[in-house]
Amino acid sequence: MKFLSSYKKIGLNNELEVFQYLVENLKYTNRTFDFFIDWSKVFHNVKNIEVELNIMNYLIGKNNVKDEFKELISRYPKIASIIPILIAVRDENLEVLTNFKTPDWEYKNFCFKKKEKYSPEEINDIVEFCDRIGLLHLFQNKKIKNLVDYCIGLEVGIGTNGRKNRGGKIMEDIIEWHISTLCNKLELEYITQATKSKIYKTWNLELPVDKNSRQYDFAILNNNKKIILIETNFFQEVALN
Repeated sequence: MKFLSSYKKIGLNNELEVFQYLVENLKYTNRTFDFFIDWSKVFHNVKNIEVELNIMNYLIGKNNVKDEFKELISRYPKIASIIPILIAVRDENLEVLTNFKTPDWEYKNFCFKKKEKYSPEEINDIVEFCDRIGLLHLFQNKKIKNLVDYCIGLEVGIGTNGRKNRGGKIMEDIIEWHISTLCNKLELEYITQATKSKIYKTWNLELPVDKNSRQYDFAILNNNKKIILIETNFFQEVALN
């Protein structure tokens, strides 16, 4: 760790003291209420397929669910494209290992691309897939009451994968609040998501970096026309038992 003269202003005299100061001042978490669920994204994703979901609600409770499903796909082929979403997958083509008891494992591809019409063979494949993963059983036995509500819960679960990104955005918002407060007090300018071209366009200053695409979380222009570049990270305090 490089020792900066500015560290002395807060009473730190060497690299070890700087490191100890960092560790002792770690925060427990940076999670705000926005960290947990992005509800706008959840409902946006569900709304995009809400019509198809309501059409498929027709299958709930049907005894002859396979034949009913074949007829439904034949009449409303667009519903096939949402089937991967019902199992938290975004792919249009799913390759499945169907037999591993042969020297060359056997695979089968299931296609869920949007089409105006599916062939009888394609419809049979779609129904086979839904049957073998247990989805039709859930429909037939009313284990799922409403596919719209089901998908809202599914999107909430999928949305947990985005928490790392939301955590990064939250940290940027926290740091920007401090930077904005300080810059207003000192009458300095700053920009967010600063690239070489953005800095040149804003301040007519050339940034000596190799990559034009390189992006910094913040750039501050001080009174000496020098640019201060800031990258944000959050180092979390970990309790050791």
